Amino acid sequence: MNLFKKYRILPWILAFVSIVIVSAATSYLIFNAGVLTKERPIESAKPGTVLETELSLTPDQSIKVEQINNSFKETTETVISEIQEKKVELLDELSKDQTDTNIVSKIADELSAEQKQLQKANINQFLELKKVCNTEQTKKLSQIYSELYGCSGKGKGQGQGMGHRHRWGQQRNNNQ
Repeated sequence: MNLFKKYRILPWILAFVSIVIVSAATSYLIFNAGVLTKERPIESAKPGTVLETELSLTPDQSIKVEQINNSFKETTETVISEIQEKKVELLDELSKDQTDTNIVSKIADELSAEQKQLQKANINQFLELKKVCNTEQTKKLSQIYSELYGCSGKGKGQGQGMGHRHRWGQQRNNNQ
């Protein structure tokens, strides 16, 4: 009796185990060979280079964009750390056995105030960048910000201009 014919699941188990072993060996080699370590993480692009390449900025514009971005970082550093602290504080309160809803509400209000500050800083940064850009660059900048905010479409109205849909995708018939 052939073992592979009698137990048809055995070849699949062997294939799965071999894939796991190869994956584990590859991971081990990558992390222990020094290709990817905590001391040498994957290098990211210099901040601002994305805007520089996407908008085709001139050297003068690049300098102004870098100044705007540095100013933005300086003004939002404390706000971002405050937001992180408030989130931790909120989660700590929510994880208690006896959650005080008044405290949760107070923390949520403080958190939303910090997020409002960050949003205003984002808007101011966009407006400053817009002053540096020409008309075509401004369109690209708006598109970049739309993608950052998760609005990859036109960013207006409901959906992609298909109109408001009703029951089961059918439009309402007003003639009834």
